[in-house]
Amino acid sequence: MKKITIFNLARQNIKRRIFRNLMIILTVGLAIGTLFTASMLLKGVSTGIREGANSLGADLMVMPQSVEGNVKALLTGEADSMLMGGLETGDFMSIDLMETIAAVNGVEAVSPQLYMATWDEGGACCRLANVNIVGFDPKTDFIIGRLVENKYEHKDPFPKNNIFLGYHLTVEMEDYEVIQLWKVYGYNFKAIGRLKKTGTALDMSMFIPIDGCYAMIGTAVKNAVPEAAEKISKIKKGMVSSFLVKVNPLAVNPKEIGVEIKGVVQGMTVISTAEMLTRLQRQLHGTVKSLIYSGLIVWVMSILVVGAIFSVVVNERKREIGLLRAMGFRRLSVFKLVMYESTLVTGLGGFLGLVAGLGLMSFISGFFLESMKMPFLWPSYYFFGVLIVICLVAGVASGIFGALYPAARCSTMEPLAAIRTGE
Repeated sequence: MKKITIFNLARQNIKRRIFRNLMIILTVGLAIGTLFTASMLLKGVSTGIREGANSLGADLMVMPQSVEGNVKALLTGEADSMLMGGLETGDFMSIDLMETIAAVNGVEAVSPQLYMATWDEGGACCRLANVNIVGFDPKTDFIIGRLVENKYEHKDPFPKNNIFLGYHLTVEMEDYEVIQLWKVYGYNFKAIGRLKKTGTALDMSMFIPIDGCYAMIGTAVKNAVPEAAEKISKIKKGMVSSFLVKVNPLAVNPKEIGVEIKGVVQGMTVISTAEMLTRLQRQLHGTVKSLIYSGLIVWVMSILVVGAIFSVVVNERKREIGLLRAMGFRRLSVFKLVMYESTLVTGLGGFLGLVAGLGLMSFISGFFLESMKMPFLWPSYYFFGVLIVICLVAGVASGIFGALYPAARCSTMEPLAAIRTGE
């Protein structure tokens, strides 16, 4: 015969009341799962936006005037396109404007980019569709080169058929490794480097020297789908989609330099990445915080549910409690018995909520990046560990707070009175 202990009695009581305990587990699991998912989402997208802006390394973006009406939509719905510096627009600018922008006082560096098309013809070598083809200038580039995670051979001039791939487009590349690529719109390229993970559209992009983009225009028009071919056919040598501008840190406010650039380059839109970042974060925080508040409300409700259920349980078990007291159980032991039951059940609910939340995050992270066009990076292991501990503690705490009053009430019952009222 097993020794009668408080813990064993608690386990037996939990097994005897499966349905009630299942309701507690589901309620606590929903609360903890919501809190965990919302917190991870808030941190992951905030990290993605911040790292995306840092990866961009540009203080200002100069784009055609025609995109000005779409800036608000881009700021709220297509953050990755903005952070990448590429913009799906049929309008282009002359690369000659770069000298005019570079001459503005306070501008430290200027580099053009050409958003050519979205490639959906990866073939057997490419497992992913919707690959962004972005042209960059190796001579003036201050972004792409520093993001390459492997060493590569630097050549001058930079070969127009050497390209860099985003993080998700290839496996990790060895130092000085060269990958002979499949044809991109009928033109042969060689990948010499892979970019670091940024959580933005950079991870799904291939970066081709602008001269390489100009060289492939003819074959691209012939091999691309009609929609892409129509856009590519408008591109002429010397055209670019945007200019990325780096401001001298000792200069005046970048926003003031942006106003000056807009004055000297007529018909252009100048966007501040810092302002864009602030707007994105405000929108994100407002959306995700509502999820956190919902989780907190459900958590408080779980405490009330635990309290209500254990109040009923105590009333039903008065005779049992009276017998335990008559057998020598002290008031503290009875109190512990009820608390053990509640914390075991709510602790299990919290654990299952964490597991469900983690599974949901695996889906949501890809959904945010691919469908909602919001950058996402998994938070650090430290944040992840701390959040797990907090959520588990919150799950157990709901059992402690919910069962505190019923446990205290039943521990004060006199044995004889409890047996009589429980008959």
